[in-house]
Amino acid sequence: MMAHAPGVYRQEITAPSVSQLETGVAAFLGVVHFKDDEDQLNKANKAFKLTTWAHFDSYFGTDRPLFGFLADAVTGFFQNGGTTCYVVPLALSDLPVATKDEERRKALSAALNVISTQDDIDLVCVPDLMRPAVILYATSSKDDYEYYWLGLREAIYNEQNQVIQHCQLAGNRVAILDSLPFHSAQLPLICTPQDVIQQRDRLDSPNAALYYPWLRLGDGHFQPPCGHIAGIYAHTDMQLGVHKAPANEVLDGVVDLGYVLDDAANGDLNDRHINCIRAFPGRGIRVWGARTLSTNPNWLYINVRRLFLTVGRWIELILSDTLFEPNTPALQAQIERELTAYLSRLFQIGALKGATANESYYVRCDASTNPSDLRNLGTLLAEIGLAPAIPNEFVQVRIIRDANGTQVINLE
Repeated sequence: MMAHAPGVYRQEITAPSVSQLETGVAAFLGVVHFKDDEDQLNKANKAFKLTTWAHFDSYFGTDRPLFGFLADAVTGFFQNGGTTCYVVPLALSDLPVATKDEERRKALSAALNVISTQDDIDLVCVPDLMRPAVILYATSSKDDYEYYWLGLREAIYNEQNQVIQHCQLAGNRVAILDSLPFHSAQLPLICTPQDVIQQRDRLDSPNAALYYPWLRLGDGHFQPPCGHIAGIYAHTDMQLGVHKAPANEVLDGVVDLGYVLDDAANGDLNDRHINCIRAFPGRGIRVWGARTLSTNPNWLYINVRRLFLTVGRWIELILSDTLFEPNTPALQAQIERELTAYLSRLFQIGALKGATANESYYVRCDASTNPSDLRNLGTLLAEIGLAPAIPNEFVQVRIIRDANGTQVINLE
């Protein structure tokens, strides 16, 4: 079967805001340098909001953990257009020793729990998932590395799936995942396309995207790409809208790549839903893919998935004020009117496919979706269908409002 490279292009338009929600807000979970036990107690598993890079040093100081990737990931986020992020320090030592799998799993779980209640976050990055592998490679003999690597690689897969499960449970965010590690020119461990295909085979979710290869920064060391990619997401959201693919954008702060892909290799990886980063002579280093890790045809593209997640966040916001109102025809009409107005604005900025509004979306919140037995339970049900620009068919969402709050369920 012939491989297909993604057909992405840049369209320079400015999209008006369609909601009060900020998108492209990333959560970074990673290792920082703690001065002492008290410092760790005060900072670990707490969310620190950053709106400029300078905030990072003010919160965590200028000392960096050896083989740590968090600081450069946050730098890359702001360099590439990010404006707001949160940093949650993991409750792990920054010493250059590989912590045990169970200790890392618990630290990650605690940090994910911290951001579970942050409803303004819609991107999750954990660059230091790869740190133990880099430490192992740097501090072990070749034989020891090969002996321990398989188990550590399995732990990385498990931790990435932990992040994926968090995003799916939250229902309002996506994980930006890194491929397996690169090191430095002095430690030339190479993650090949076949390696990242094996990694991808262990990951499956519409709420996650995987990027390959690692980036080489100006100081010569390699960096997992998630922070720079999150900045591209935020930049694209601001300039064009969440419905636009965060692709064919130049990465700032990057001088080279850990692996140079040709068109054939890029096509093979794209077919496996691995988003490539490519170097093009005269055009810079660019993000060259925008796929999720899902095989569901509705959710192949990260911009389509994020459009629906953002719509869901907006619906929960507007319905929060109606939680205790009785399910009457007047309330149904109000909700149908608000949903219609919101989707009409999406249609007007080009987020939806179709020559007319009727071809692009529909809203139902009336007696047909709210029979008497449902109303007697205090539950309100609405249904919307959207035709995102890709694919060109309706994707349906059911909205349930009851005493427990609002649920937005994708009808796959």
